[in-house]
Amino acid sequence: MFKTYKEAYEYFYGKKNHYWDLGLDNIRNFLKHFGSPENKINIIQVAGTNGKGSVSAFMSNILIKSGFRTGRYNSPAVFEERENITVNNIKMSEEEFTEIVNYMYDAMESSEREKKLPTVFELETAMAVIYFYKAKCDIVILEAGLGGMTDATNVSEKNLISVITSVSYDHMKYLGNTIGEIAKIKSGIIKKNSCVVLGVNNNTACQIISTRAKEENAVLKKVRKKNIIIHESSVKGQIFSYGRFHSLCIRQAGKYQAENSAAAIEAVLMLKEICEKGNDRLLREKGSGICEEALRAGLMETVWHGRFETISEKPLIIADGAHNPDASKRLKESIEDCLKDYNIVCIMGVFKDKDYKAIIKEMVPYIYRTVTVTVPDKRALPAEDIKAAILETAGKVNYESKEDMEKYKIKAAQNYSEAIKSAEEMAKEYSMENGRETAIIAFGSLSYLKYIKK
Repeated sequence: MFKTYKEAYEYFYGKKNHYWDLGLDNIRNFLKHFGSPENKINIIQVAGTNGKGSVSAFMSNILIKSGFRTGRYNSPAVFEERENITVNNIKMSEEEFTEIVNYMYDAMESSEREKKLPTVFELETAMAVIYFYKAKCDIVILEAGLGGMTDATNVSEKNLISVITSVSYDHMKYLGNTIGEIAKIKSGIIKKNSCVVLGVNNNTACQIISTRAKEENAVLKKVRKKNIIIHESSVKGQIFSYGRFHSLCIRQAGKYQAENSAAAIEAVLMLKEICEKGNDRLLREKGSGICEEALRAGLMETVWHGRFETISEKPLIIADGAHNPDASKRLKESIEDCLKDYNIVCIMGVFKDKDYKAIIKEMVPYIYRTVTVTVPDKRALPAEDIKAAILETAGKVNYESKEDMEKYKIKAAQNYSEAIKSAEEMAKEYSMENGRETAIIAFGSLSYLKYIKK
């Protein structure tokens, strides 16, 4: 078997001939090799278009502060290998990864022979579930990868709580072309006689998800936007109140992070009720640890990378994974809230299967000075094509007009070093023009932000 992490990693992620069935039978059958651990752990599942990772991170930190041994699975790993499989915020070690791959080896080989080898995402989800079971986690937070109903993270027969964050347009090829269709897929994580938390959402999504909760006899709690009051907001974080909790502090900038915090608060309070009413003695004891002190400390200590994250102060560079229209709308709101006295220069990289023209429209008027990059993926939209799309979508340029040429400064970079250098030069030039400080916003696909950060 595998003696080194490198050998195990190459085997696990290098497998071919995966079977993709758009259902849950295959991963469930695979996990039967290990005694179906997905049905032996306490799961909070999180689905939604945007905000899943942030809500998961806030919940995880509150629960850790409350004394729960907390497993968390997010997808994909962006900045570091194995960062998406953690217990109490400590990522799976190389030795643990190798041990789990060796444990899964026979089942993987058998499945491949039967031409039923799960997809890479399913295998990784199975790995996380097995790891959390072996680690004796009190609570496991699973973030859906795509959709919800048939997502690999929906493998368990039951959830303690299902959390659904904001629902908007993304992955329409697989989830549907309307908010109603997408919301229906997301609501597929709701289990019979369970509990549901619904984040800030539009009316259509609320109606669809509420109906599904009623059909499953699930207790539903909605986050009310009117109950969120933001007192202070800057690139370093914000202070807000939610319901009976006043002056909560978070280090995550952006109005939407207060909404994500509120969803996490509701989920944790719901868990407290479940623990108090349940038959599990250990959970009853753990539930008593959920208190306002733990809630405040958990929120305050949460850091979720790539979401309006300051990665440099001089010059000010902010990274944000705004890879769909709704996320770019929220990014624009954050710029208006936190950087209203700054000039803005952008770095943009995106996948070609995203609605990049809608993203560009949302980013007007901040998109006129932008360096474009090609993200490191076969789905990437080339930097030159992003440049052309900005010029076409954000407004036509008259190359004979001096005013237009000064307004539009779009450059396609050959690599990330050039992108940073060019953006810094644009920022200095912009500041010299009007005497204001300039912030650089690197946004789009998460897959390239780690290179910008490095």
